[in-house]
Amino acid sequence: MALVLLAVLTAVQLGFQLTVTLVVYPTLAETRDEDWTTAHDRHSRRIAVPVVLLYGGLVAAVPAAWSSAEAAERTWVAAGAVCLVMLLLTTAVLAAPTHGRLGREPAERRPLLLGRLQRVDRARLAWSVALAGCAAGALLVRA
Repeated sequence: MALVLLAVLTAVQLGFQLTVTLVVYPTLAETRDEDWTTAHDRHSRRIAVPVVLLYGGLVAAVPAAWSSAEAAERTWVAAGAVCLVMLLLTTAVLAAPTHGRLGREPAERRPLLLGRLQRVDRARLAWSVALAGCAAGALLVRA
């Protein structure tokens, strides 16, 4: 059951990450200067709850999946744990500080910071794909 929960959470997180990468950040990048502060503040407030819920769920699901997994499945769960750690580190060390700077720095710096944020976001998407793949791999080994 824990492996299924992990697979479901990774699929939801991947869908969330795809939405951020393909819809949210491009829309934010197209925001006019006069609307920027309002749009960025709204985004920051609205994104916090899903991020905390998804990342928190994944942080809880990985050890639960590990403890219920058989040896062959644990290889996939361990690889998924590495992907999750990289996803969390990329978010905490690169994405979140860049978002903070976007809220504070002058408009002239915005294109550079948005470009950085979108590159970091593509890395988060790659880690999300890998994480979902690991969860799927664990389920396939079990089948």
